[in-house]
Amino acid sequence: MATKHLWLTIDPLSGIKLPRKQITDETVYLTYVEAEDLAEEADKIDLPMSDTLVRFLAYVSLWICEATALKDSDLDFKKRRVSVL
Repeated sequence: MATKHLWLTIDPLSGIKLPRKQITDETVYLTYVEAEDLAEEADKIDLPMSDTLVRFLAYVSLWICEATALKDSDLDFKKRRVSVL
């Protein structure tokens, strides 16, 4: 039995103008106080270790996807190192 492909014959987005991505040279970092305030607020959410995750992301400068992909073997507590590949 042959499958029937339902190909689009027109572009449904034609005529729609998307906003241009604004490029800026300025990178914004949290201050120590801002990072701690954010961690304290995250702790109020009552999710396990949410404040620890916020501090880890703030001070190690990882993206959330990088941090959540870490395995136990990526952490060396004795050397205080994290391996991110």
